[in-house]
Amino acid sequence: MVDLRAELKSDINLLDQKVGQLDQKFGQLDQKVGQLDQKVGQLDQKTTSLGIELAKTQLRIDRFENNIMTTLRDFKSEILSAIDAFAGEARDYRRKDLERGHMLMVQDDKLQNHETRITVLETAK
Repeated sequence: MVDLRAELKSDINLLDQKVGQLDQKFGQLDQKVGQLDQKVGQLDQKTTSLGIELAKTQLRIDRFENNIMTTLRDFKSEILSAIDAFAGEARDYRRKDLERGHMLMVQDDKLQNHETRITVLETAK
C-alpha cells in the first residue's frame, strides 16, 4: 500500500507538473493572442488610413479630370471661333478677289476695244 501511495503521490506530482506546464503554455498562448490582437488592430488602423487616402486621391483625380474636360471644351470653343473668324475672312477675300477679277476683265475689254472706240469717235466728228 505504501508503494501504491508513493506511486499515486508520484503520479499526482507529475500531473501537477504537467498542469503547471499547461498553465505556462496557456499563458504564452494568451500573450501571443494578445500580440496578434494588437497587430490586427494596427492593420485595421492602416487599412482605414489607406481607405481614407484612397478616397482623397480619387476625389483629386475626379477634380483633375473635370478641370481637364473643362479646359478641353473651352479650348475647342476657342479653336472653333478662330476657324469661323478665319473662314469669314477667307470668304471676304474671295469675294474681293472675284470683284477685282471682274474689274480687270472690264478694263481689259476696254483696252482691247480702245482702238475701235477711238476710230468711232474720230469718224463721228
